[in-house]
Amino acid sequence: MSFTYHDRELSNLDFISRVLTIACNSKVPLIERFRYVCICCSLLDEFFEIRFSSVLEEAKNTKDPKNIEKKIGLIQKKSKKIEKSIQEELFGKIIPVLRGHDITLFIDNDWPENYGKTIKRIFNQQVKPYLNLIVLNVNRPFPKMINKSTGYFVELHEKDTKQTRYAIVQIPRQFQRVYELPKQTTGAKKHGFVFLVAMMREFASSLFPDHDYINEYQFKVTRNSDLLLSTEDMDDLRDSISGKLKTRQTGEPVRIETSTRMPKNIVKFIADNHDVTTEYIHPFRGTPSLANYVGLLDHIKNKNFFFPKHQPKKVSFGKDIFEWIKEKDRLVHHPYESFDIVNKFVKSAANDPNVISIKQTIYRADKRSKLIQSLMDASINGIDVNVVIELQARFDEEANLKWAEKLENVGAHVVHGKPNFKCHAKLLIISRKEINPKNNKPYIQNYAHLGTGNYSAGNANSYTDFGLFTADKTICNDILMTFDLLSGVRKAIKPKEIIHSPESHMSFLKRMISHEIRQAKLGKTAEMIIKVNSLTDIRVIDMLYKASNTGVKITMIVRGVSRLIPEVKGQSENIKVLSTVGRFLEHHRIFYFYHGGEELVYCSSADWMERNLSRRTEVTFPIKNQRLKERVINEALYPHIESKHTYWLSKKLDYSLKNKTGDPRHPNEIALEQIKKNN
Repeated sequence: MSFTYHDRELSNLDFISRVLTIACNSKVPLIERFRYVCICCSLLDEFFEIRFSSVLEEAKNTKDPKNIEKKIGLIQKKSKKIEKSIQEELFGKIIPVLRGHDITLFIDNDWPENYGKTIKRIFNQQVKPYLNLIVLNVNRPFPKMINKSTGYFVELHEKDTKQTRYAIVQIPRQFQRVYELPKQTTGAKKHGFVFLVAMMREFASSLFPDHDYINEYQFKVTRNSDLLLSTEDMDDLRDSISGKLKTRQTGEPVRIETSTRMPKNIVKFIADNHDVTTEYIHPFRGTPSLANYVGLLDHIKNKNFFFPKHQPKKVSFGKDIFEWIKEKDRLVHHPYESFDIVNKFVKSAANDPNVISIKQTIYRADKRSKLIQSLMDASINGIDVNVVIELQARFDEEANLKWAEKLENVGAHVVHGKPNFKCHAKLLIISRKEINPKNNKPYIQNYAHLGTGNYSAGNANSYTDFGLFTADKTICNDILMTFDLLSGVRKAIKPKEIIHSPESHMSFLKRMISHEIRQAKLGKTAEMIIKVNSLTDIRVIDMLYKASNTGVKITMIVRGVSRLIPEVKGQSENIKVLSTVGRFLEHHRIFYFYHGGEELVYCSSADWMERNLSRRTEVTFPIKNQRLKERVINEALYPHIESKHTYWLSKKLDYSLKNKTGDPRHPNEIALEQIKKNN
């Protein structure tokens, strides 16, 4: 039979809409609401830079232009609706409430008269000298605006002929766009922030003394930022990445945001100069660069404006972290439990004369990574350090290039995984020389960490992820095999317990889902609970549809994009799709299979997307300890199923808070309570 699927890009926009509900929730602390408005703007920027750009690339080569044009129209309509909601929430609710609490954001030039001298001085001293001004003519064409840069379109008249002239004011990329006013101006208990857009509206006329000033209008250009590497680029990946990074800022325009005040003729002029139709023009009020202001108000001292301070629980390991791991498998749940235990694991190894080698994958890391510093210290101390750094981690390419260079400078071995396959697996293994107390002979003991999230303390403070510490021989041997594969020592591997992409994930999923189907056909309990960030792989979705049709009970907890449509008769009647947004970003990937009562639980770095299952290096690992299985289920699966704050996707493709009689606590709160019980 023919199955149906949701559109990937439209589902992505649905996710951004769900995140926006946090900003629109009056029960959420005020400055947190402002932060989530900014986060939504950042998500939209990335959507246009990457996902919408891919749609436009597809449109160039499609054999079905009508459908792709229809899709582009739906994306434009839906994204503009979200942008309108953001502006209504910000200007209609958040900014007025902030002002009522003596926190004033001057996005318009509506400041009190007694502020004028201070703001004019800021403009003349800190802004005006650094602006790049161009009056357009045949010799001075419209400048190429780099990605996500803001500019001002200025309308002028010649003083003598009154002929209309256009000018562009370019704002330097690293330029400050908002200025906090001094207390001498606002008063000791007040906060005032004046945005560049407001100062430009007030003082732009002073920039062009030889012309009659008419008006100015802000605009912003978003460009295609995806790095597409060819097979030839793989010959020297570092050089290729460095070169491609330089072109990221000047890709094809995919969205142009313009002031709502901008006249139609100027809108068309800007569109024509960027070779796009006015369909690509997105009107905005105030400033389009809210993504830059996530932390703007973080320094304000009023705890009522913020979520309660989150302090991850420190994980105690006694005197010896290696003995602690050898005793039994250990599971750490971020952000509820501190990532510091991972840093201490590597630091302990770096300073241990018995450690022979450390092997680790790095996809994203902190700017000042304690963990990578420990790897560098280990190499300096004579330990064999092998690091697989992914140079194609989107928007972290430049940072990873720098880390690779620093590690190599102290003698660490750095590789970049299999050609054409991003390494997204989260693996760390330490090999240590120890003495067997039974026969007093030396042997090599391995200690490993496998995770669902990045080796980043910053991420671990706000992303939900699991990390497993283990000395299990089979799993450690599987990890060592995986590093052999990544370093080119082996061309193929057959791990016994971990599952890895691109070789074995699809066969694993087919085997596990088929087992549940057989159980259902026998009239036995058959159930799956899957938690991923995205569900887009049609091959897997088809398997889930077939499982549903045989009676397998399936719960999909999908944070973001879901192409699976639930509750459709003859297709997905036994499938529920849930989604949670909240203070912490849901990030762990968990696969639960009832499996005839064995209740098999796996954690993974892989989403159920074609790229993760077929075009990346990913690792899925079993949770073998029964107590740890229960922790995963009770802390990361059941909270989403039971909470009334969880969104449910309907067959009509809308999300709603359907479980009205559910647990009144948010899944994050339930998880935290479960951790307290387990400890």
